[in-house]
Amino acid sequence: MVIVMPSIFTLANLFFGIWSIVLASRPLGAGARLRLARRLLAWTRDLVSGLLAPLLGASAADLSAAARGLIYQLQQGLGTIPALEAAPQLQSLTSDDRTALRRIGVRVGRHVVFVPALLSADAIAARVALANAHIAPGRAPARLIDLPRPGTASLRVDPDLPAPSYAAIGYPAFGARAIRADLADGIAARLRGGARPPDIASRLGCRVAEIASVRKALLSELH
Repeated sequence: MVIVMPSIFTLANLFFGIWSIVLASRPLGAGARLRLARRLLAWTRDLVSGLLAPLLGASAADLSAAARGLIYQLQQGLGTIPALEAAPQLQSLTSDDRTALRRIGVRVGRHVVFVPALLSADAIAARVALANAHIAPGRAPARLIDLPRPGTASLRVDPDLPAPSYAAIGYPAFGARAIRADLADGIAARLRGGARPPDIASRLGCRVAEIASVRKALLSELH
């Protein structure tokens, strides 16, 4: 049996997050609300479908139950999931599964499973918009996730924001920093190899004081 972790990033949650923002900004009559709701639902569906096209086109015939479960989690996580959250699936993957996953553009790392194509600037912009739409109700704009500049290696983790929100934009949280998915395993390898905190801080664009928590988060996953 495939065990899948629940995700907060369902289409319904995203739609209602956007819907609540619209209603809070402008009162509408019943007819206008209905028309707008239909358009928003279609827009949200199209945005998510376009973003996740590499995963939605995966052929189930080529994948085991564990690999299909992993694809499902990636779809729910907008293309990135911490490896710990997919441990049962990862432990059950066969060599054929790993080959098939690579073929459809999924990279299985030691700490992160992600789709490199969904780390482009345009994809991250869409992911940030969707993540903020989910967490926006009841929050001031200052409490949302800022769009990272192209090439940003890591972000400061706001403890008041849901940790899955960072993974959903392609920057899973490890301690005080949310590290871009394609860099996390490399940073972990350097830490295992004894890299000094200033070197890691330089690569992540952060303060040296934050590296202790990053080290603890990444290296503790190995035990």
